[in-house]
Amino acid sequence: APWPWAVQGASLIGAYGLSGALAAVAAGLALASRHVQALVPALILAAGLGFFGWQNVRQADFQGPAAHVALIQGNIDQSLKWDPEYQVATVEKYARLSAQALESGKLDLLVWPETALPFYFQESSPLRDRVTGFVHAHGTALLAGAPAYIPATPPAVPQLLNRAYLLGPDGREAGRYDKEHLVPFGEYVPLGQWLPLGKLVESVGDFSSGHNERALTSGAIALGTLVCYEGIFPELAQRRVEQGANLLVSISNDAWFGDSSAPWQHLQLTILRAVEQGRWLARATNTGVSLVIDPLGRITAKSGLFVEAAVRGEVRLESGTTFFHRTFRVQTWILTGTAALLALACLLAPAGTAPRRRLRG
Repeated sequence: APWPWAVQGASLIGAYGLSGALAAVAAGLALASRHVQALVPALILAAGLGFFGWQNVRQADFQGPAAHVALIQGNIDQSLKWDPEYQVATVEKYARLSAQALESGKLDLLVWPETALPFYFQESSPLRDRVTGFVHAHGTALLAGAPAYIPATPPAVPQLLNRAYLLGPDGREAGRYDKEHLVPFGEYVPLGQWLPLGKLVESVGDFSSGHNERALTSGAIALGTLVCYEGIFPELAQRRVEQGANLLVSISNDAWFGDSSAPWQHLQLTILRAVEQGRWLARATNTGVSLVIDPLGRITAKSGLFVEAAVRGEVRLESGTTFFHRTFRVQTWILTGTAALLALACLLAPAGTAPRRRLRG
């Protein structure tokens, strides 16, 4: 985050609570021109959040054991990504960049982006053998994204999954994570089985949500995996840490966004998960930005956009929890209830209570 002290409130009240607090400060400042007393709570709240953030950053001391990771950014053109003739070149590019990262020293984990493997890794193939052989030869665990499916007997159709595979240092599969929160009208059609949308949604994927019960582990590392825009949802990172994760890992393919502000917005939202949960976060994307984030939201290593990159970084495997993590469910109920009451108050408020501007003739 550009100003780490400004986001530390997320470790207390989460991103939603912090957004509400900032909105309250803005409302107080707006009302101050007509009601000076509204300025007092606004200033107290702003000063309190600022002081807490400053203290949190100043006193930070990460005690967890160190682990070394490398985030591999292939920068694969979206028009070539699923071309069968380009599959070998894609795998070789990721292997080459990974080998470059390993030249600087031993790694505990390699991370390749969402669908970095543009084939069904669950099926035996020369490409699968190339990946597992590379991992075994270098003795470094690998987390990599790939499409997957659950077979079905006709007339039923297979269930498609957006999956992340964890390979242990021996090259064998050590675990898998199936994306839980799918992109509406991108990976599935909401209520598609009941709504006759037909040809309107022919190009939309038909993926199924995954069900994951535990963190993926390799040695001392317990991975809390987030695929694509799962990184913007506090409840998913919360669940990963509840399942034992001591490191959050986000894999994504932001090539769809092109050269726009969207990759940066996606990044800034994902950073808040590290602060909320008090965990280091490693993020690998196809076209950037790939980076390592500490629990204060500070970027410790990163790549650029639309370049090949191998980003090495040190993370700490933290086991403590934040106030937000410990009170997550209570805060969720409080925020939901507050929002409902405010909405009800707006609906029931007399029409004449709205401020009117004096007309001048």
